[in-house]
Amino acid sequence: MPRHRFGIVALSFGFALIQSRIILLAFGMTGYMASVDIVFGVTTGHPYWRECQSRVLSPYAVKAIALLTHSHVAAHILFGILMLTLAGCVAWNLGEKVGGDTKSALISFLAMQMGFTSLLSPHWLYAWDFTGLVLFLVFVIFVAESKRWPWFVALFSVAILNRESAEFIALWMVLDPLIKRRNWTMFAAGACCGLAGVGLTMFLQSHLLVAYVDSILFPLATALQSIRTEASYNVRLMLTALQSIRTAFQMAPLLLFPAGVVCFAIMLSRRDPQRWLALSLVVLANLAACLLRGDVSETRQYLELLPFVMLGVVVFCGPQKASALQLEQQFTSRHAT
Repeated sequence: MPRHRFGIVALSFGFALIQSRIILLAFGMTGYMASVDIVFGVTTGHPYWRECQSRVLSPYAVKAIALLTHSHVAAHILFGILMLTLAGCVAWNLGEKVGGDTKSALISFLAMQMGFTSLLSPHWLYAWDFTGLVLFLVFVIFVAESKRWPWFVALFSVAILNRESAEFIALWMVLDPLIKRRNWTMFAAGACCGLAGVGLTMFLQSHLLVAYVDSILFPLATALQSIRTEASYNVRLMLTALQSIRTAFQMAPLLLFPAGVVCFAIMLSRRDPQRWLALSLVVLANLAACLLRGDVSETRQYLELLPFVMLGVVVFCGPQKASALQLEQQFTSRHAT
């Protein structure tokens, strides 16, 4: 490994240790163990919510680490450190790929670290949240580099086992060819991935599920879950956050992060629609899903949107490596041989 790469890994590992300490201080061990228990429940077929049962990648990775640590709490902490270290390295790589220099790489790295800390919200932070951050960082890099469809299929195949939000990767694979009016193989691959992802998610939920805690404690609420949204609650929460300076400061990520996502989506789409429009539309769809079906007070749900914000920061705060035309020429010449 080149010396500068070793330095990046060491830097990322150091920040991962700091982030882990912040998590434990903010959550407290009792609060943190609640998240650990929910992750562990997936491996026994007893998740708290039914939709969590298909999120098998990270829980089983934590379970494998627990074979060495003999503690699920220690395994979850170690898994978080490993994923944050990897996320820091990939964030640096994203800055290099898009900006083309060390300054852009450092901007991307620091944006990831600050964004992650600002999006922490006790007491829920699951193993799949760490992994989702890494996977969507890789996704943004693939989009920036105009990777061919097999790369996205491979990424989707891993991401769908982590969380059903992988469907947004398949959505991009469908939208991008429609916007560019070419590369219909990508379109077909995206459609197949989307359908296969739905089928796999339903299969895992039906075959691995024993019982989910929410259905035992709140059977009526569970029966209505399929038609319930969090939209009205989220609107009231955001309005409450604006009532005083104290609450506005306390809930700043809840208000500012979605606004930042929308602004970067508009700015990137206008700057280079051929390159960024499909990604911007997918990110906005993901944000809408968070606002309609998620609890916005749990700002951890925005972690998969953080790579897009990092992309926007690098594009508008650092020099870009190449224009869209140059990248297109590089892509064509690379695959013509």
